[in-house]
Amino acid sequence: MFPRISLSSIIKLSAFLAAVYFTDIKLPEKNIPPKNDLVLIINKAPIDTETISKKIEYIPALVVNRENKVRTVIKKDEIEGIKDIKNLADTSAYEEAWAYLPEKQEWHEIGFDEEIINYEPTIRNDVDYKKKLSRENNEIFIYHFHPTDESIEREGKEQEVVENEPEDKEEQYKESENYLGNIFEGYEDACPSMPDIISMIYSSINYTKLNPNVTIISKLGSIYGVTKYYLTEKGFEHYNQNNIDDVILKNPHALSTEDSIKVSSDFIEIDFRSYNYLENMLN
Repeated sequence: MFPRISLSSIIKLSAFLAAVYFTDIKLPEKNIPPKNDLVLIINKAPIDTETISKKIEYIPALVVNRENKVRTVIKKDEIEGIKDIKNLADTSAYEEAWAYLPEKQEWHEIGFDEEIINYEPTIRNDVDYKKKLSRENNEIFIYHFHPTDESIEREGKEQEVVENEPEDKEEQYKESENYLGNIFEGYEDACPSMPDIISMIYSSINYTKLNPNVTIISKLGSIYGVTKYYLTEKGFEHYNQNNIDDVILKNPHALSTEDSIKVSSDFIEIDFRSYNYLENMLN
Protein backbone atom coordinates (compact mmCIF):
# COMPACT_ATOMS: atom_id res chain seq x y z
CA MET A 1 0.00 0.00 0.00
CA PHE A 2 1.26 3.45 -0.86
CA PRO A 3 1.42 6.15 1.86
CA ARG A 4 -1.41 8.66 2.05
CA ILE A 5 -0.67 12.20 0.87
CA SER A 6 -1.55 14.94 3.34
CA LEU A 7 -3.76 17.89 2.40
CA SER A 8 -0.86 20.31 2.81
CA SER A 9 1.26 18.21 0.44
CA ILE A 10 -1.51 18.20 -2.15
CA ILE A 11 -1.81 21.99 -1.90
CA LYS A 12 1.97 22.38 -2.30
CA LEU A 13 1.99 19.98 -5.26
CA SER A 14 -0.86 21.79 -7.01
CA ALA A 15 0.82 25.17 -6.55
CA PHE A 16 4.13 23.77 -7.75
CA LEU A 17 2.74 22.22 -10.93
CA ALA A 18 0.68 25.29 -11.72
CA ALA A 19 3.70 27.57 -11.35
CA VAL A 20 6.30 25.38 -13.02
CA TYR A 21 4.39 23.79 -15.85
CA PHE A 22 1.54 26.07 -16.80
CA THR A 23 2.53 29.66 -15.92
CA ASP A 24 4.58 31.90 -18.16
CA ILE A 25 6.94 34.19 -16.27
CA LYS A 26 8.69 37.36 -17.38
CA LEU A 27 12.44 36.85 -17.53
CA PRO A 28 15.27 39.24 -18.29
CA GLU A 29 16.54 38.88 -21.83
CA LYS A 30 19.75 37.08 -22.61
CA ASN A 31 21.92 38.83 -25.20
CA ILE A 32 21.02 36.53 -28.05
CA PRO A 33 19.24 38.44 -30.81
CA PRO A 34 16.19 36.93 -32.50
CA LYS A 35 17.07 35.11 -35.68
CA ASN A 36 15.28 34.58 -38.92
CA ASP A 37 13.11 31.48 -39.20
CA LEU A 38 15.20 28.37 -38.58
CA VAL A 39 14.09 25.47 -40.72
CA LEU A 40 15.19 21.86 -40.40
CA ILE A 41 14.06 19.41 -43.07
CA ILE A 42 14.84 15.71 -42.82
CA ASN A 43 13.84 12.85 -45.07
CA LYS A 44 11.04 11.56 -42.88
CA ALA A 45 9.59 11.88 -39.39
CA PRO A 46 10.89 9.51 -36.70
CA ILE A 47 8.84 6.33 -36.79
CA ASP A 48 7.73 5.14 -33.38
CA THR A 49 8.27 1.42 -33.38
CA GLU A 50 5.76 -1.31 -32.57
CA THR A 51 6.55 -4.07 -30.08
CA ILE A 52 5.08 -7.34 -28.93
CA SER A 53 2.95 -7.64 -25.78
CA LYS A 54 4.90 -7.17 -22.59
CA LYS A 55 4.55 -8.38 -19.05
CA ILE A 56 3.60 -5.49 -16.75
CA GLU A 57 5.79 -5.21 -13.66
CA TYR A 58 5.00 -2.70 -10.91
CA ILE A 59 8.14 -1.38 -9.23
CA PRO A 60 8.76 1.37 -6.63
CA ALA A 61 11.07 3.66 -8.63
CA LEU A 62 11.87 4.69 -12.20
CA VAL A 63 14.74 2.66 -13.66
CA VAL A 64 16.39 2.03 -17.01
CA ASN A 65 14.85 -1.30 -18.02
CA ARG A 66 16.71 -3.02 -20.86
CA GLU A 67 14.57 -6.16 -20.67
CA ASN A 68 12.31 -5.79 -23.70
CA LYS A 69 9.77 -8.39 -22.57
CA VAL A 70 8.88 -6.42 -19.44
CA ARG A 71 7.16 -3.05 -19.13
CA THR A 72 7.65 -1.27 -15.81
CA VAL A 73 4.90 0.83 -14.21
CA ILE A 74 5.54 3.07 -11.21
CA LYS A 75 2.85 4.57 -9.00
CA LYS A 76 4.13 7.91 -7.73
CA ASP A 77 3.48 11.60 -8.31
CA GLU A 78 5.36 13.71 -10.82
CA ILE A 79 7.70 15.35 -8.30
CA GLU A 80 8.87 12.01 -6.91
CA GLY A 81 9.34 10.69 -10.44
CA ILE A 82 11.44 13.72 -11.35
CA LYS A 83 13.69 12.92 -8.38
CA ASP A 84 14.25 9.43 -9.84
CA ILE A 85 15.01 10.92 -13.26
CA LYS A 86 17.53 13.33 -11.74
CA ASN A 87 19.37 10.36 -10.21
CA LEU A 88 19.25 8.36 -13.45
CA ALA A 89 20.55 11.30 -15.49
CA ASP A 90 23.55 11.46 -13.16
CA THR A 91 24.32 7.73 -13.12
CA SER A 92 22.99 5.96 -16.23
CA ALA A 93 24.64 5.96 -19.63
CA TYR A 94 21.44 4.68 -21.24
CA GLU A 95 18.31 6.70 -21.92
CA GLU A 96 14.81 5.63 -20.92
CA ALA A 97 11.32 6.97 -21.66
CA TRP A 98 8.00 7.01 -19.84
CA ALA A 99 4.47 8.29 -20.25
CA TYR A 100 3.39 10.00 -17.04
CA LEU A 101 -0.38 10.05 -16.44
CA PRO A 102 -1.16 12.94 -14.03
CA GLU A 103 -4.75 11.88 -13.35
CA LYS A 104 -3.59 8.43 -12.21
CA GLN A 105 -0.14 9.42 -10.90
CA GLU A 106 1.43 6.57 -12.85
CA TRP A 107 4.62 6.30 -14.92
CA HIS A 108 4.41 3.80 -17.79
CA GLU A 109 7.63 2.76 -19.49
CA ILE A 110 7.45 3.33 -23.26
CA GLY A 111 11.11 2.92 -24.24
CA PHE A 112 12.87 -0.22 -25.44
CA ASP A 113 16.06 -1.31 -27.20
CA GLU A 114 18.16 1.07 -25.12
CA GLU A 115 21.63 1.03 -26.65
CA ILE A 116 24.84 3.04 -26.99
CA ILE A 117 26.20 3.14 -30.52
CA ASN A 118 29.38 5.06 -31.29
CA TYR A 119 29.09 6.87 -27.95
CA GLU A 120 25.51 7.94 -28.73
CA PRO A 121 22.58 6.69 -26.61
CA THR A 122 19.70 5.39 -28.71
CA ILE A 123 16.19 4.38 -27.71
CA ARG A 124 13.03 3.29 -29.51
CA ASN A 125 9.43 4.06 -28.55
CA ASP A 126 6.46 1.72 -28.32
CA VAL A 127 3.88 3.21 -30.69
CA ASP A 128 1.12 0.72 -29.92
CA TYR A 129 1.25 1.40 -26.22
CA LYS A 130 1.41 5.18 -26.73
CA LYS A 131 -1.67 4.92 -28.95
CA LYS A 132 -3.45 2.90 -26.26
CA LEU A 133 -2.61 5.47 -23.57
CA SER A 134 -3.66 8.33 -25.85
CA ARG A 135 -7.08 6.79 -26.37
CA GLU A 136 -7.61 6.15 -22.65
CA ASN A 137 -6.24 9.36 -21.08
CA ASN A 138 -6.77 13.08 -21.54
CA GLU A 139 -3.38 14.26 -20.27
CA ILE A 140 0.01 12.63 -20.92
CA PHE A 141 3.54 13.87 -20.25
CA ILE A 142 6.14 12.08 -22.38
CA TYR A 143 9.38 11.99 -20.37
CA HIS A 144 12.89 10.92 -21.24
CA PHE A 145 16.32 11.98 -19.98
CA HIS A 146 19.77 12.79 -21.34
CA PRO A 147 22.71 11.02 -19.66
CA THR A 148 25.92 12.93 -18.94
CA ASP A 149 28.87 12.79 -21.32
CA GLU A 150 30.93 11.20 -18.54
CA SER A 151 28.49 8.29 -18.15
CA ILE A 152 28.28 7.76 -21.91
CA GLU A 153 32.07 7.86 -22.25
CA ARG A 154 32.47 5.29 -19.48
CA GLU A 155 29.94 2.86 -20.94
CA GLY A 156 30.85 3.57 -24.57
CA LYS A 157 34.33 2.16 -24.09
CA GLU A 158 32.72 -1.26 -23.65
CA GLN A 159 30.64 -1.00 -26.84
CA GLU A 160 31.51 -1.94 -30.39
CA VAL A 161 32.16 0.97 -32.75
CA VAL A 162 29.93 0.76 -35.82
CA GLU A 163 30.77 2.47 -39.10
CA ASN A 164 27.76 4.53 -40.19
CA GLU A 165 26.89 5.89 -43.60
CA PRO A 166 27.25 9.70 -43.71
CA GLU A 167 23.91 11.50 -43.43
CA ASP A 168 23.06 14.54 -45.53
CA LYS A 169 20.77 15.89 -42.81
CA GLU A 170 23.71 16.77 -40.56
CA GLU A 171 24.23 20.05 -42.38
CA GLN A 172 20.55 20.86 -41.98
CA TYR A 173 20.75 20.28 -38.24
CA LYS A 174 23.57 22.70 -37.64
CA GLU A 175 21.92 26.12 -37.76
CA SER A 176 19.04 25.17 -35.46
CA GLU A 177 21.28 23.19 -33.12
CA ASN A 178 23.83 26.01 -32.95
CA TYR A 179 21.08 28.52 -32.14
CA LEU A 180 19.70 26.39 -29.30
CA GLY A 181 23.23 25.42 -28.23
CA ASN A 182 24.14 29.08 -27.71
CA ILE A 183 21.03 29.65 -25.62
CA PHE A 184 21.57 26.51 -23.52
CA GLU A 185 25.29 27.13 -23.02
CA GLY A 186 26.21 25.60 -19.66
CA TYR A 187 23.05 23.48 -19.69
CA GLU A 188 23.66 21.49 -22.86
CA ASP A 189 22.11 18.24 -21.64
CA ALA A 190 18.91 20.14 -20.86
CA CYS A 191 18.44 21.15 -24.50
CA PRO A 192 16.10 18.95 -26.60
CA SER A 193 17.84 17.56 -29.65
CA MET A 194 16.37 18.02 -33.11
CA PRO A 195 15.15 14.38 -33.13
CA ASP A 196 13.53 15.04 -29.71
CA ILE A 197 11.63 18.01 -31.13
CA ILE A 198 10.61 16.14 -34.28
CA SER A 199 9.35 13.22 -32.17
CA MET A 200 7.33 15.67 -30.05
CA ILE A 201 5.68 17.13 -33.15
CA TYR A 202 4.94 13.66 -34.53
CA SER A 203 3.38 12.44 -31.27
CA SER A 204 1.39 15.62 -30.67
CA ILE A 205 -0.19 15.66 -34.13
CA ASN A 206 -0.84 11.93 -34.55
CA TYR A 207 -2.09 11.06 -31.05
CA THR A 208 -4.46 14.00 -30.81
CA LYS A 209 -6.07 12.61 -33.96
CA LEU A 210 -6.82 9.45 -31.99
CA ASN A 211 -8.26 11.43 -29.07
CA PRO A 212 -9.05 15.12 -29.71
CA ASN A 213 -9.30 15.69 -25.93
CA VAL A 214 -5.80 14.48 -25.08
CA THR A 215 -3.07 16.97 -24.15
CA ILE A 216 0.45 15.70 -24.78
CA ILE A 217 3.53 17.57 -23.54
CA SER A 218 7.09 16.32 -23.91
CA LYS A 219 9.53 16.74 -21.02
CA LEU A 220 13.27 16.17 -20.83
CA GLY A 221 15.17 15.41 -17.64
CA SER A 222 18.88 16.07 -17.16
CA ILE A 223 21.35 16.66 -14.34
CA TYR A 224 20.34 20.33 -14.51
CA GLY A 225 16.56 20.25 -14.35
CA VAL A 226 13.45 19.64 -16.43
CA THR A 227 12.73 21.03 -19.90
CA LYS A 228 9.24 20.91 -21.37
CA TYR A 229 8.69 21.47 -25.08
CA TYR A 230 5.41 21.50 -26.93
CA LEU A 231 3.42 22.88 -29.84
CA THR A 232 1.63 26.19 -29.54
CA GLU A 233 -1.92 26.60 -30.87
CA LYS A 234 -0.43 28.01 -34.08
CA GLY A 235 1.93 25.02 -34.15
CA PHE A 236 -0.97 22.57 -34.14
CA GLU A 237 -2.62 24.51 -36.95
CA HIS A 238 0.61 24.59 -38.97
CA TYR A 239 1.58 20.92 -38.60
CA ASN A 240 -1.95 19.67 -39.19
CA GLN A 241 -1.73 21.27 -42.61
CA ASN A 242 1.98 21.00 -43.44
CA ASN A 243 4.87 18.56 -43.38
CA ILE A 244 5.55 17.18 -39.89
CA ASP A 245 9.16 16.58 -40.96
CA ASP A 246 9.93 20.33 -41.03
CA VAL A 247 11.00 21.81 -37.72
CA ILE A 248 10.39 25.54 -37.93
CA LEU A 249 11.45 27.92 -35.17
CA LYS A 250 9.47 30.83 -36.56
CA ASN A 251 10.21 34.23 -35.00
CA PRO A 252 12.29 32.71 -32.16
CA HIS A 253 13.07 34.70 -29.04
CA ALA A 254 15.05 33.58 -25.97
CA LEU A 255 14.73 34.69 -22.35
CA SER A 256 16.81 33.38 -19.47
CA THR A 257 17.81 33.67 -15.84
CA GLU A 258 20.36 31.71 -13.83
CA ASP A 259 17.80 28.95 -13.21
CA SER A 260 15.49 29.08 -16.22
CA ILE A 261 15.54 29.35 -20.00
CA LYS A 262 12.60 29.94 -22.30
CA VAL A 263 12.65 29.84 -26.09
CA SER A 264 9.43 31.10 -27.64
CA SER A 265 8.45 30.86 -31.29
CA ASP A 266 5.22 30.90 -33.25
CA PHE A 267 4.99 27.09 -33.43
CA ILE A 268 7.18 25.62 -30.68
CA GLU A 269 7.84 26.51 -27.02
CA ILE A 270 10.85 25.25 -25.03
CA ASP A 271 10.86 25.94 -21.27
CA PHE A 272 13.68 24.82 -18.94
CA ARG A 273 13.62 25.09 -15.12
CA SER A 274 16.58 24.04 -12.97
CA TYR A 275 16.21 21.75 -9.96
CA ASN A 276 17.17 24.71 -7.79
CA TYR A 277 14.25 26.67 -9.26
CA LEU A 278 11.88 23.73 -8.74
CA GLU A 279 12.99 23.24 -5.14
CA ASN A 280 12.50 26.93 -4.35
CA MET A 281 8.94 26.70 -5.63
CA LEU A 282 8.17 24.16 -2.91
CA ASN A 283 9.75 26.14 -0.02
